Amino acid sequence: MLRTAAILLAVTMVGADAPKKDSKDTKDAKADKVDGTWTATSMVDKGNKVDVSELKLVLILKDGKYTLKVNDNVADEGTYSTDASKSPKEIDTVATGGENKGKTDRGIYELKGDTLKTAFDEITKQNRPKEFDDQKYQVVVFTRDKK
Repeated sequence: MLRTAAILLAVTMVGADAPKKDSKDTKDAKADKVDGTWTATSMVDKGNKVDVSELKLVLILKDGKYTLKVNDNVADEGTYSTDASKSPKEIDTVATGGENKGKTDRGIYELKGDTLKTAFDEITKQNRPKEFDDQKYQVVVFTRDKK
């Protein structure tokens, strides 16, 4: 469960968009900045509500790299990329360590002001969610830290 949470934000969810290597970089993608430190405010994992206040789940996104901390300890880290031109917006993560090292996890994200919502399926399934259905997927809502 925590691995998927790490990916959420992976990504889930959802730094600024990783630099694009082609000219398909859209205005939407450039405007959709996810760089920052994010604190989970709610999490539902396939219908099961998780008490994030006890986890102190923090996601740091910067320059195409992510770090997930649980209770101030690094639980997962790796790289990520986003595609804000898709609907819903897409985020992919690749862990750089642990049992999922080198595996890609495919998710979606939504950014509204200082709120980031992500959804991921199980990494072993390699499926990208089509919607933020917390009965089927792990959905986490984060708030951007103002520090």
